[in-house]
Amino acid sequence: MKREGTACAKGILTWHLAENLWQARSSLVAFVPVAGEGKFYPMIENSCKRIIQREERFAKTAVGWILRDISKYDQAYVDRVIRQNIKYFSPESLKNASKYFHPQEKNAYLKLRQDAQVIE
Repeated sequence: MKREGTACAKGILTWHLAENLWQARSSLVAFVPVAGEGKFYPMIENSCKRIIQREERFAKTAVGWILRDISKYDQAYVDRVIRQNIKYFSPESLKNASKYFHPQEKNAYLKLRQDAQVIE
């Protein structure tokens, strides 16, 4: 993706629509090497929003992993994605996504998630 750029990223992005868990998951994992490049954030967010809604554990962990890596560069972006999709995060994926956040922020996300679960 670093070499081929946006065209390659757009092709990989379509995988998030796949029924196959591993192909859908790959639409995010493939972005890990370019996690610090903001030009890919809208594409990553699109995949995150779709994949985090899946019930499979490994779909949710993929979202946590890519957000964890992005948080090294842009915690505000990760915060927004988490907050917009909090009700779909598992505790494990939330822990991964917020790994580099301050402990108080991590606890706030867990509380938000609990509150979102209660509302439903």
